[in-house]
Amino acid sequence: MMMNLPLGLAIKEIIHQCRTTQMALAEKAGYKYVSAVTAPIARNDMHVSSLVRMAEALGYDLVLVKRENAEGHPSIRIASAGKGDKLNE
Repeated sequence: MMMNLPLGLAIKEIIHQCRTTQMALAEKAGYKYVSAVTAPIARNDMHVSSLVRMAEALGYDLVLVKRENAEGHPSIRIASAGKGDKLNE
């Protein structure tokens, strides 16, 4: 099932589904302060690197999926810096 939620609500939903807290997420993602998690969620805006870091800490992947006419367009998984495959140039 695909849910369509604003960013902050989506992260809160994943935290809820994982039966964890924002504080536990901050610790697991390696943040020194819980506000590194709570502030971007409250703002409903964050750097992609922060989103990937939180998703990975919760056991999720960040994936780009073509909305329409997806045939022939593969989904793309966003990895942390240094963890992904490099495209052939």
